[in-house]
Amino acid sequence: MPKKKKTNKKKSPKKSLKISREYFETFKESFLYWQKELGLMQYQIQFEQQILNHQYARISVREDVKFALVICNAKHTSQQAADADDGPEDNAKHEACHLLIARLEWLGNLRYIREEEIYDEDEAVVIRLARVLK
Repeated sequence: MPKKKKTNKKKSPKKSLKISREYFETFKESFLYWQKELGLMQYQIQFEQQILNHQYARISVREDVKFALVICNAKHTSQQAADADDGPEDNAKHEACHLLIARLEWLGNLRYIREEEIYDEDEAVVIRLARVLK
């Protein structure tokens, strides 16, 4: 039987399961960039890094007081999750988009709402998107 030739295939380096401080800082900077671009500066933002199961990031918005807690994952749950991570910029943009529609969600969850309130917020979202998506 012929000997198998050894091939020097370079494996791509494994991404760390622990999310670095640099990743977190980039995440925060990117979120704040998109907050400004989307015209959402009325919100006070607090950032935290916590271990999240099956999420790269999460946002919790208190619309009544214009406060948002933005949480970036501190550790991936698996190598597969680490490899699938799109990076801090994309994850931050995703959470900023949640902030963009948070008021619509809040209005939709109110027990009593005037029809024009949904329309007004819908229009505000469209104007913000039209400005950014040039």
